[in-house]
Amino acid sequence: MDLSDEEKFFVAHFVLGSYRHIKPACGKYISLFSYLDQTDESIEIQQKQIDENDWYFCELLEKIYKQSNESTWDYVFKKLKREGFFENKNFHKKFLAVATWLYSKNSLRYFFEANKEAKEAYAELSKTQKLIDAKEEARKETERRNGLPASLKSRYELDQDRFKAMNLLYKGVGNAKTTTSTVNP
Repeated sequence: MDLSDEEKFFVAHFVLGSYRHIKPACGKYISLFSYLDQTDESIEIQQKQIDENDWYFCELLEKIYKQSNESTWDYVFKKLKREGFFENKNFHKKFLAVATWLYSKNSLRYFFEANKEAKEAYAELSKTQKLIDAKEEARKETERRNGLPASLKSRYELDQDRFKAMNLLYKGVGNAKTTTSTVNP
């Protein structure tokens, strides 16, 4: 079973771990598990599979891709068989096709392209996050300069409050002097 270019890029993003930023899709599939299983789950269920299950299959496929030896191949396939995944013939056939492609060296080109795409997407996300962080820092700095959050009181209101406080303080000091001087003749 030959994989299409779309399938190869889809699998490459999952094996690289860039699926969290790129959000690859292959036809109706957004989850690696649904793709391997060839089932018709809703987007919500597939999203749940991405969060809960896909990491497991990514790790197994990554072992095949990175180690490319017979013992790794046997380990992964025995593990999946033992866990009952190969009872589904569609899963077994698709996993075998993906693993065979990863085991071959013609997968390198797809990983190179997927990695390049992931780096560009990550750089764009990083740039956006830096802008958001800079705006938040500027807002916090404005609050620090004003002494209170800018949304609570204007500068004029703060000055009026200070003026009233100073008047009360001077009146209190004036009353204290007169009170002490009359008590002690």
